[in-house]
Amino acid sequence: MAAAILGLATVLSGWLAALIVGGALVGIGAIAAGLGAMRARAAVPPVPEKTAASVRADAETVKEHL
Repeated sequence: MAAAILGLATVLSGWLAALIVGGALVGIGAIAAGLGAMRARAAVPPVPEKTAASVRADAETVKEHL
């Protein structure tokens, strides 16, 4: 990171070089966070379907026998 800033500082002002490199890092981090969130949402359904069906069946069985 410092090498990129110093490399750009030879052509631009130091503060501008640091701003560009910082902005690029923030952009890369945002992309990585977005991809991670997308994969996390797609990985597991929010409610296990078999468990939900089993709980519903148990509740119906209890209601029938009361």
